[in-house]
Amino acid sequence: MSSVKLNTLGALRTALSDSVEEALWAAMRTLEEKAALLRRIGARAGERQAVSYNEEAGGYDKHAETIRELLVQNQGVQMREESK
Repeated sequence: MSSVKLNTLGALRTALSDSVEEALWAAMRTLEEKAALLRRIGARAGERQAVSYNEEAGGYDKHAETIRELLVQNQGVQMREESK
Protein backbone atom coordinates (compact mmCIF):
# COMPACT_ATOMS: atom_id res chain seq x y z
CA MET A 1 0.00 0.00 0.00
CA SER A 2 1.27 3.45 -0.77
CA SER A 3 1.81 6.07 1.91
CA VAL A 4 -1.12 8.08 0.54
CA LYS A 5 -3.49 5.16 1.12
CA LEU A 6 -2.03 4.62 4.58
CA ASN A 7 -2.53 8.29 5.41
CA THR A 8 -6.09 8.15 4.10
CA LEU A 9 -6.81 5.02 6.15
CA GLY A 10 -5.29 6.64 9.21
CA ALA A 11 -7.38 9.77 8.70
CA LEU A 12 -10.51 7.67 8.27
CA ARG A 13 -9.73 5.68 11.41
CA THR A 14 -9.17 8.92 13.35
CA ALA A 15 -12.38 10.47 12.03
CA LEU A 16 -14.40 7.38 12.92
CA SER A 17 -12.80 7.24 16.34
CA ASP A 18 -13.61 10.91 16.96
CA SER A 19 -17.18 10.41 15.76
CA VAL A 20 -17.70 7.39 18.00
CA GLU A 21 -16.21 9.24 20.96
CA GLU A 22 -18.53 12.21 20.43
CA ALA A 23 -21.52 9.86 20.24
CA LEU A 24 -20.48 8.13 23.46
CA TRP A 25 -20.12 11.47 25.31
CA ALA A 26 -23.59 12.46 24.11
CA ALA A 27 -25.04 9.11 25.17
CA MET A 28 -23.44 9.40 28.60
CA ARG A 29 -24.84 12.92 29.12
CA THR A 30 -28.28 11.77 27.99
CA LEU A 31 -28.24 8.88 30.46
CA GLU A 32 -27.15 11.20 33.28
CA GLU A 33 -29.88 13.70 32.41
CA LYS A 34 -32.51 10.97 32.30
CA ALA A 35 -31.41 9.71 35.73
CA ALA A 36 -31.60 13.23 37.15
CA LEU A 37 -35.06 13.75 35.65
CA LEU A 38 -36.31 10.47 37.11
CA ARG A 39 -35.03 11.51 40.53
CA ARG A 40 -36.82 14.87 40.27
CA ILE A 41 -40.04 13.11 39.27
CA GLY A 42 -39.55 10.63 42.10
CA ALA A 43 -39.14 13.47 44.59
CA ARG A 44 -42.62 14.70 43.67
CA ALA A 45 -44.23 11.27 43.52
CA GLY A 46 -45.58 9.13 46.29
CA GLU A 47 -43.20 7.03 48.34
CA ARG A 48 -43.78 3.77 46.45
CA GLN A 49 -43.37 5.46 43.06
CA ALA A 50 -40.30 7.35 44.27
CA VAL A 51 -38.55 4.07 45.02
CA SER A 52 -39.29 2.82 41.52
CA TYR A 53 -38.08 6.05 39.88
CA ASN A 54 -34.88 6.03 41.95
CA GLU A 55 -34.17 2.40 41.08
CA GLU A 56 -34.61 3.16 37.40
CA ALA A 57 -32.38 6.22 37.74
CA GLY A 58 -29.71 4.03 39.34
CA GLY A 59 -29.72 1.79 36.28
CA TYR A 60 -29.13 4.77 34.01
CA ASP A 61 -26.33 5.93 36.33
CA LYS A 62 -24.61 2.55 35.97
CA HIS A 63 -24.82 2.70 32.18
CA ALA A 64 -23.47 6.25 32.16
CA GLU A 65 -20.59 5.23 34.44
CA THR A 66 -19.70 2.32 32.14
CA ILE A 67 -19.51 4.69 29.17
CA ARG A 68 -17.49 7.21 31.22
CA GLU A 69 -14.97 4.51 32.14
CA LEU A 70 -14.58 3.53 28.47
CA LEU A 71 -14.03 7.15 27.47
CA VAL A 72 -11.45 7.73 30.19
CA GLN A 73 -9.61 4.54 29.22
CA ASN A 74 -9.67 5.62 25.57
CA GLN A 75 -8.17 9.00 26.48
CA GLY A 76 -5.36 7.21 28.29
CA VAL A 77 -4.67 5.05 25.25
CA GLN A 78 -4.69 8.07 22.95
CA MET A 79 -2.26 9.94 25.20
CA ARG A 80 0.14 6.97 25.25
CA GLU A 81 -0.05 6.63 21.45
CA GLU A 82 0.61 10.34 20.96
CA SER A 83 3.67 10.22 23.20
CA LYS A 84 5.31 7.50 21.07
